[in-house]
Amino acid sequence: MAQIISNADISELRTSADILDIIGKHITLKTAGIGRYKGLCPFHDEKTPSFTVSPQTSTWHCFGCGAHGDIYAFFMKLNGLSFPESVQYVASLAHFELHFTQTKGGESSLPTGGRQKLLDANKVASDFFINCLSSPNGEKAREILKARKFNDDDIKNYCIGYAPDSWSSLTKHLQDRGFTNNEIENAGLAISGTKGLYDRFRHRIMWPIFDLSNQVIAFGGRAIESEKAEAGAKYLNTNETKIYKKSQILYGLNWAKKSIAKHKQVIIVEGYTDVMAMHIAGYYNTVGTCGTAFANSHAK
Repeated sequence: MAQIISNADISELRTSADILDIIGKHITLKTAGIGRYKGLCPFHDEKTPSFTVSPQTSTWHCFGCGAHGDIYAFFMKLNGLSFPESVQYVASLAHFELHFTQTKGGESSLPTGGRQKLLDANKVASDFFINCLSSPNGEKAREILKARKFNDDDIKNYCIGYAPDSWSSLTKHLQDRGFTNNEIENAGLAISGTKGLYDRFRHRIMWPIFDLSNQVIAFGGRAIESEKAEAGAKYLNTNETKIYKKSQILYGLNWAKKSIAKHKQVIIVEGYTDVMAMHIAGYYNTVGTCGTAFANSHAK
């Protein structure tokens, strides 16, 4: 038996969610007359704003490419979500509690390990890594960060953590919190082996990667060199998942977007610490690629 979202909740959320605030977190909107706001369309290239949002009708429309719809349609088009996934995503942004009913299937069925579950798993993992960094086992990781001139406030502000030198400590922690093996693996946090799941990240300094709504969608990990360190890449990112497409994500954009809009300029760097250092130096319009080359999709 699958679950579907209550139709009453879908209707209520569609009209009660603050469409101006939510869409405004993804594109810069300015007043364009009474009851209308305008910005650059995220769905086609343009220099003159033609994308409008109407809070009164809870709808948006682009006069340039013709795209239009409600708050759900916006995220279906922007992030490639299915309708149920978009409803769940909007609900998470609006802090709206959804109710579900049982069904034998159908187009509105919510898949096992749906988007919200993956987001929840990544948030729990981020908190786990943060706690591990402050533990005695995180001493070496703290030393490396301090050697790079990052202080306690910097570490806290960027939610940096530590993945223990253990095969399954995070996996067991997530299982204890009620996540299934499929959800843990689909979130990119574990790998399935001959003896079951094991942690993807081990003995690494961990940087959470956020989407524009400040939700953790992935991680970047830097190996800590020691006689116990396993052979492998110095830097390791989350594999591509349903919520993380590295060719479409820029690290730090969630913090940099306001500065980028203000200065109409963006600085692109390569690594997580590079972004941190630039922000700390006052260049808040800096973002970084996530272990991949800068692509057209990044520029868009």
